[in-house]
Amino acid sequence: MNLEAGGEYIIKVENKGSEALETMRQFKPDMVFLDIIMPDVDGAQIMKNMKEDEELKNIPIVFLTALLKENEIQNTFSKHKFLSKPVTTEEVIGYIKETLG
Repeated sequence: MNLEAGGEYIIKVENKGSEALETMRQFKPDMVFLDIIMPDVDGAQIMKNMKEDEELKNIPIVFLTALLKENEIQNTFSKHKFLSKPVTTEEVIGYIKETLG
């Protein structure tokens, strides 16, 4: 809500991991924020599915999570950016600008 309130960003939220890819195909985001833990499909699986999908594989991913261990970053997510919850709107905007220019 804070991002949309500024009028610079259009946001689409999807809380069901099983519907994330289809939502991305319809919305066509410039970047995706993913949580690691979601109710039905975790962020790592969504990332893997995105990388295997021609339409989605080049969308930048930022993980926004409170639950991540150092060895998980190094082994699974090392090529991706992270924001640790809690996070401020300014931090999120900073990552958007850093990622998208």
